[in-house]
Amino acid sequence: MSTLFQNLNKSKFIRNIAIVASGTIAAQIINFGLTPVITRIYGPDAFGLLGTFMAVINILGPIAALTYPIAIVLPKEHSKAKQITKLALLVCLCVGVILGITLLFAFDMIVKLFNLHPIAPFLFLIPIVVVFSGILQIVEQWLIRTRQFKVTAKTAMFQSLLVNSSKIGVGLLHPFAISLVLIQTFGIALKGILMFVMSDRSLYLKDNSKEQRSLKDIAFDYKDFPLYRAPQVFFNAISQGLPIILLASFFGPATAGFYTLSRQALGIPVQILGKAVQDVFYPRVSEAANKKENISRIIIKSVLGLTILGIVPFGVIIAFGPFIFSFVFGVEWEVAGVYAQWIALMSLFMLITRPVIVSVPVLRIQKQFLFFEIIGTIFKIGALVFGFYYFQSDIYAVALFSITSMCTYIILTLYTLSVAKRSDVDSIR
Repeated sequence: MSTLFQNLNKSKFIRNIAIVASGTIAAQIINFGLTPVITRIYGPDAFGLLGTFMAVINILGPIAALTYPIAIVLPKEHSKAKQITKLALLVCLCVGVILGITLLFAFDMIVKLFNLHPIAPFLFLIPIVVVFSGILQIVEQWLIRTRQFKVTAKTAMFQSLLVNSSKIGVGLLHPFAISLVLIQTFGIALKGILMFVMSDRSLYLKDNSKEQRSLKDIAFDYKDFPLYRAPQVFFNAISQGLPIILLASFFGPATAGFYTLSRQALGIPVQILGKAVQDVFYPRVSEAANKKENISRIIIKSVLGLTILGIVPFGVIIAFGPFIFSFVFGVEWEVAGVYAQWIALMSLFMLITRPVIVSVPVLRIQKQFLFFEIIGTIFKIGALVFGFYYFQSDIYAVALFSITSMCTYIILTLYTLSVAKRSDVDSIR
């Protein structure tokens, strides 16, 4: 046993996961510790409006730079990674301008078409938040490439402390949805600024190769990302964010608030474990592919490890969700605990498939992943709508959505492992 711990201690991979996880754990402890105070200041309606606004942001934000930031980690040459960084920043700014112009000339049509009347006053914040989100993605991926995991850990903790304490302080004077929306917007920008300020920017200046390729050539080299990965991320974001918008439309903002709190609370173990593994696993599996190592074995070990770690926290929510939410967040949030019992199933599989999703660009199956995401999104949203129209019940709608999501994650895992095993066989030949 002592030998095992010594080996774990010597493992750079494990140490990096521990570093990232430490910041995420600190951030989530702050979130969890202060959320019961926040839920007693703001009601379900305010949470629902925030959740609806963030659902729109979470749909548009991931494609702010057309997923080019994800490619920053991949190239061996440092100079090429810097060119991708510049390209991603340019794309991000262009997307923000296009969104702003679209809202300016088609505001009323967009509000009516997507039934966004409750958050109409906040819509012009969307282009700003999307640009902030894109810049944050770029900085995050650069820190992952340069192994600056300590910076990621520190900023996660500082941002969580500042944002949550601001929600409490401002809420005591102005406990309305606008306060939550503005603070959340500020928090996204703050995280990017903190990461940039705290990072070692000298690493960006190294490896100044004179063989600089044009941004057009770089964009073509990594065209799989805007062509396949960006639509995939977009459809995945729709499948995650649209339930909040639909629940608000079908049952009112309070129902969206219950769902928002459930997802936020169950996102704690996903953030603590999943993001840490994802940030460290991505460069590891990319390196393994370059060295022709056994990728499927690496994926399986990570999936099994996350399964063991995730069963306990999610199992407790499945068993005692309503009691826990009522006790921790207040009696009026008991319904959120019922939602959480079903969402826990989906969240568990969302956690354990993090290594699988990270492996997609490395295995070059982004086109297949896009097809999978489109079909999965159709089934998940269909399940939600079926629960509403057939059963006329928000609980049934959430339950069917969660079960369908769980099934899609299982199918994705099995398919990705089959591709990884074929890749392992080809590398041996």
